[in-house]
Formats: sequence, C-alpha cells, structure tokens
Amino acid sequence: LLLELLELLFDKLNAVAQAHSVVLNHLQKIVVSPNGVQEGIKLYEQADVYAKIQTVLQ
Repeated sequence: LLLELLELLFDKLNAVAQAHSVVLNHLQKIVVSPNGVQEGIKLYEQADVYAKIQTVLQ
C-alpha cells in the first residue's frame, strides 16, 4: 500500500512538473518582444519547480 501511494505521489508530482514546463514554454514566448529581445520580465525556471517539489517531499 505504501509503495502504491508513493508511486501515485511521484506520478502527480511529475505531472505538476510537466505542466509547469508547458506553462514556462508559453510564457517565454510571451515575454519576448517582436524584435527578439526579452523584456525585463524574470520568469521562474524549471529548476525552481523541482526545488519546490523536493522541499515538499522532505
């Protein structure tokens, strides 16, 4: 039972990480101006998502 719960937890966290990846990809396209220069907007990175997930697991 514990193994099943852990597998489910990791599946859900993986889905969260993948969703953030999609969102970040679209946000990257939004913050780049038409001339190809990134406006002064600082986005979070995928590494930030994994760090938060690791914090939750601890």
